[in-house]
Amino acid sequence: MREWFYNNQAAWQGLVDWVRQHHRAPHPAQGSSAGVRLFKGRANLQMAALQQYNDPAAQARNGLSAAYRLRKMQELRSRSVADISGEPDPDRIDLQDFKFVPGDIVTVLDRKRDEAEQWRVVAVLDEMISLQSVAPDHAGKNSARW
Repeated sequence: MREWFYNNQAAWQGLVDWVRQHHRAPHPAQGSSAGVRLFKGRANLQMAALQQYNDPAAQARNGLSAAYRLRKMQELRSRSVADISGEPDPDRIDLQDFKFVPGDIVTVLDRKRDEAEQWRVVAVLDEMISLQSVAPDHAGKNSARW
């Protein structure tokens, strides 16, 4: 896909221009003559959209998202996008490979302290796991951590 964007810049140049001009989504209450409709004519959806549209935090998020999209398009134009062809494809990964099984030894990294500790999986409940430290001198050796 990256190569297609590199080789066909004229085909998508209009996207860059559009992103430069539109930092926010169109106003939800625009009439049908504007040619833009975000929602069907249900009042509750339009009211929620108006509240979100007028939220100052949403405006900041929209501006940040627009700047990010513009920067990524400029990277495509300058041919400086990272080659991720060697990365694993998330659509082709079997999620069963990432399931924990009681008895597994895992490493827990504490990013704030830049420390890593080894733990044993004690129990697995859907998306929660119970861990027990394998370090003999760990203060909480006999306590479980969820």
